[in-house]
Amino acid sequence: MLALLLIPATSWAVSLQEAIASFDRQEYPLAYQQLLPLAEQGNGEAQYYIGGMLVEGMGVSADTNKGVYWLEQSVKNQYALAAKMLGSMYLSGMGVPFDTLKGAEYTIMFEEMVPKEEADSGCD
Repeated sequence: MLALLLIPATSWAVSLQEAIASFDRQEYPLAYQQLLPLAEQGNGEAQYYIGGMLVEGMGVSADTNKGVYWLEQSVKNQYALAAKMLGSMYLSGMGVPFDTLKGAEYTIMFEEMVPKEEADSGCD
């Protein structure tokens, strides 16, 4: 019994790659469950996926406010695609109030985070 208590908790942790693989297989509820702890630990890429899943209602009930929160956290952690997504959302008014200033700010952040060649190629 004591041996079980000594097993590190990280042995049950899922890697970011495993969680993204679940997302890619369209196993959205599982991916959300796997990504959320990583997002809570400050992983910018996981925060981006969680934010997008909440905005789009992929595997969870859509909640744009929570989605925007996670996307903003992702931007703070320098994950460029989150800035691109937020920029697009504000410039189109998709799920958020139309705001050209915020949209432009996030678009500029994206461009500053990504090398010019990647930004020009669409970097999705």
